[in-house]
Amino acid sequence: MEESSIPDQSKQLKTLLSTDLKHQEMNYLKTTIKNHEVNKDAYTIDEVIANAIKENQLLISSNIEPKTEEKKIFNPSTENPGFKNESQSVESPLDITDKKEKESQENIVGSFPLYAVNPHFEEGKNVPSDLKTLEKSFNITQDKLETPENPNSDCQNENLLQPPQALFREPSSNDPEAPDSEHNYFKELGTYRLQMNDWSHHIIDYCYDNQPLNQEGLSRINKEIKAMNRALPCEPSGAVFVNIDSSNLSRIKALISGTEDTPYEHGLYLFDIKLDGNYPNTPPKMTIKTNGNYIFRFNPNLYDSGFVCLSIINTWNGSPEEMWNPSYSTLLQVFLSIQALVMDNDVIQKEPGYEHMATNCCENKDYVGIVKYGNMKYAMIDMMRNPPDDFKDIIKKHFALKKEKIIESAQKWVKESEDMGQAFDDYILACHNPMTIRLLKEKKPRNAFQECYDQLLEELSKLPSL
Repeated sequence: MEESSIPDQSKQLKTLLSTDLKHQEMNYLKTTIKNHEVNKDAYTIDEVIANAIKENQLLISSNIEPKTEEKKIFNPSTENPGFKNESQSVESPLDITDKKEKESQENIVGSFPLYAVNPHFEEGKNVPSDLKTLEKSFNITQDKLETPENPNSDCQNENLLQPPQALFREPSSNDPEAPDSEHNYFKELGTYRLQMNDWSHHIIDYCYDNQPLNQEGLSRINKEIKAMNRALPCEPSGAVFVNIDSSNLSRIKALISGTEDTPYEHGLYLFDIKLDGNYPNTPPKMTIKTNGNYIFRFNPNLYDSGFVCLSIINTWNGSPEEMWNPSYSTLLQVFLSIQALVMDNDVIQKEPGYEHMATNCCENKDYVGIVKYGNMKYAMIDMMRNPPDDFKDIIKKHFALKKEKIIESAQKWVKESEDMGQAFDDYILACHNPMTIRLLKEKKPRNAFQECYDQLLEELSKLPSL
């Protein structure tokens, strides 16, 4: 499979919006807040909102949903007049034609969302800190929206509200801050979230060059550093740790933990990041280093070669609103996209042609099982045996603090492995992880998982209690 054929899972956001923005998008935001427990005003959350609303704006410009009988909504898209989703009732083209004759003089009112932007943007309104306020903001209406049925309208989208230009600016002391977590995980590791060390003083395993940033890039990354210092998640349910070369701010490493209730849970995944001389006008380069020494593929978007396939870093051809935008795209957004949208339970669905398969289909269940095996072997055992020097203390504390939860999850995975094997001969599974599938077939999944589990227990037993 060529690299360009791997889809970016940020398209999940588009799917959510195309089905039911008011319900599902708000649930997504609430889940994000619950998982990362960060300030609702920090752009951990509102970057998602801003992009979501931009995407919804495009949907509204081509598909305006009908409301009540008092306020009739006409679908201005002549190419797709029958647009429908499960959460709303949509009138047929014939019904709309009949109503046009009776209501040709009636004003058209359309539902339009409030354009909310990051508090670190120069223009626009801040995202409400209260989710209920945010929910209400999605019900703001636009009066007298003209459509092709109105002869006075020259353009069907002429009067649609346009978002202000989003400009990144440096966080200030006036910006609201989330309180520090009371969880022991945060107390032990919160100060490690962002570290800056001079890499020139010691040998470090890094796959990119030493080209420095220009003045624009230096200014931008310094602003991002100030924001990340408070916004990076640090909870047992999900954490991101960043290490930056203080002698060259273009060189960055990130350690991303898998989130709870996913096959990546408890594991630590190492990435090398490089900002080239034209940053932020060009996106960061990124390589995943946790790959079993180039033999294990954790995801259709995370290659065994190290290649990371995401539209937000322009390594996948997504729609314009999904691609890197120097005005508001950030490293934090990239990290959380990988953690929340790529490393989830829908693994094989990232592959073209598999997008619409159910989460519990045999192909995805086997891919998920393979990821769980690789998670134990490479993102846990190997991390404890050979921790990168720049994250050594973090790795020891992470696994020591989560020891009981890890054992509980691993025991469950061993038992679940008994049902694996139905889709091992699927083309994608066989191509992505041929060596692992061969091993699982030879040893039988249950035996291979049990062997891995025993090694995991041995490494965890060496850790101090915290």
